[in-house]
Amino acid sequence: MRQLRRLVSHLAVFLSLTGALFGSNAVSAVAAPSLEAQLTHNASEVQVVKVRASGGQYRLCFEAACTADLAFDAPAETVSGALNGLTNVNSGGGSLSVNKPDAYLVITFDGGPLAYTDVPQVTWSQGSTPLSGGLERVSILTAYQAGVSRSDEALDYLLRVKNTGTTKTSPGVSAEVVLPGGFETEVLRAGNPALGVSSHWNCTIVSASGIMPAKATCISDEAVDPGASYEPLLVRAGFGVDAPAHALATATVSGGGAPATQPDEDVFDFLPAEPFGLEWLDTEVMGQQGTEFTQAGGHPYAAEASFSLNTGRRDSPALFEPIEPPKTIITDLPRGFVGNALSVPTLCPTLADVLAAPPTCPPGSAVGEINVDAALNNEIHQFVMTIYAIEPEYGTPVQFGFSETANLQTTYTLTPRLRADDGYAISLDATASAASPPIRRINYATLCGFGANLNPEGKFLGCKRASDPTANDVPLITNPTRCTGTPP
Repeated sequence: MRQLRRLVSHLAVFLSLTGALFGSNAVSAVAAPSLEAQLTHNASEVQVVKVRASGGQYRLCFEAACTADLAFDAPAETVSGALNGLTNVNSGGGSLSVNKPDAYLVITFDGGPLAYTDVPQVTWSQGSTPLSGGLERVSILTAYQAGVSRSDEALDYLLRVKNTGTTKTSPGVSAEVVLPGGFETEVLRAGNPALGVSSHWNCTIVSASGIMPAKATCISDEAVDPGASYEPLLVRAGFGVDAPAHALATATVSGGGAPATQPDEDVFDFLPAEPFGLEWLDTEVMGQQGTEFTQAGGHPYAAEASFSLNTGRRDSPALFEPIEPPKTIITDLPRGFVGNALSVPTLCPTLADVLAAPPTCPPGSAVGEINVDAALNNEIHQFVMTIYAIEPEYGTPVQFGFSETANLQTTYTLTPRLRADDGYAISLDATASAASPPIRRINYATLCGFGANLNPEGKFLGCKRASDPTANDVPLITNPTRCTGTPP
């Protein structure tokens, strides 16, 4: 016992001397990187804004709050800042993102309490300097409501990884994203969110096997400073019929000198499948100021329609399109809404003139414009075409045509037809002259009441006003003559 006490005493003296020589904090925490992972999916509500003007200003409103004036061609960053500045958007940490792929703005309600939630549709009003040129108006529609349905065969997950430590990471961080169960569930793509862009993530896709779900395992070649984030990692999932109703995906990140993170989870419940058909349909008859034209028997400035087919979801690549491209698209106009076959005094002589690049149709034969999204080389592309009145086929009172030969390589003819079983109302049959890539969406199809303005290259600049010197004398479109009751 005496020897044990002597040993303890010597040990205490040794520790005391060590503390005096090296300081009392000889053992301290080593600075190291630390990783934070966040996994989300893109099933938030998406709304589309189309500004049809060449000048002036407008405002966007979310419920009762409205932005300041926005220029007709305001970039996505400006529109995003204005909307996110509204108190009823940013309250509680809510936010939205805006991008502008082509002729329209895409608003995604993806932040805070607005994410994955059905939200009111954005509205618009004229700005201090009203919109001018074109149709002088703004169209807004809900492209995708929040949620994931059984018919959404593709869904994008996005993994964001941040270095929350005090030192820089080293290359070699590993991320594993495990999809919800189901033997038919698979990883369709993993890497950079932008299709065709090289990624810092080198991914290996593993198929589902037994009870093990499909997953993507990716390694990054980046070294990230403290407080900085890695390139986002996109994992596109394809779901089969055996995917669980309660879908759980997980993400784990490790390496780069940092310990493994706790798995981050993303969970949702599938909504019922949507039947094949239209995702949305929007039609409008407009006066010169871009507002609804409701005068009975009046002659509108323009008529416009837009629709989207639910052959894909959220602009994913065209992996799940119909077996064949659509041959005919039929639009049934309401009873009493009529057109005049003699309104266009100058006709395009042949379809060959429509097919020429650029078209060789007389400018006076232009009657509108169509803007479509079509699947081409596994991507969604936008094509804009001028609509011409052409010499009709035998037995047809009037016929229109439009084409895009560089990519779509086809011509569509638009032929009116009377519906004898529906009060002799008019239907418009759009028929392709040859096979074309699958049409995903008609962003807008505009027919002008008094002819169209073109630039020297044949590009549509907007509809002519009835008072324009070069406007057609006879209006193309006439509203129903009755305000109430059964249409004629």
